[in-house]
Amino acid sequence: MIQSAGMSYNDFTVQYLSNEEQATAMQDGNIDVASYYSAVPTGGVEQLAAENDIRLISLDEELINKCISDWGFKKHVIEAGSYSWQTEDVDSIVADFHAIFVNQDMDADLAYRITKTCMDHIQELWNSNPGMDKVDNTCLDGWTTPALHPGAIRYYEEIGAKIPEGAYPPEYKKN
Repeated sequence: MIQSAGMSYNDFTVQYLSNEEQATAMQDGNIDVASYYSAVPTGGVEQLAAENDIRLISLDEELINKCISDWGFKKHVIEAGSYSWQTEDVDSIVADFHAIFVNQDMDADLAYRITKTCMDHIQELWNSNPGMDKVDNTCLDGWTTPALHPGAIRYYEEIGAKIPEGAYPPEYKKN
């Protein structure tokens, strides 16, 4: 999004913080802006709003369209009322996928077991956050990048999920 906005990381000081660390840093006045890449509602935003007057800022339509064309994002509206204090819709972007990122050198059996465990406990995942309700074995539709881990591919092949061509790593040998 930074590049699509015509900016670079040289234009400001970047701090890589967890959601909760961002909330604390903003509350303490150590940062001016926080960007959350998470399902709504987000705990860090709730934490910050509990003790501070905050607002979500809509992205303008031109930037949203640029992010869509540059990176394949989709427009996403954070609906009014998603947070108890939020009174207006907020225009945003979403990558439209949920993923667990692992090192490509992770043992394939471990990656398989992680994927299987998540999918075997999908109801618990849905219950953990309303924004996760779209996660299921069809969430691979349109997946292009990053490539899936071979262990995850093994799980999805076992259950007969449709895996898009772009989801396979270049070195992967299909069954």
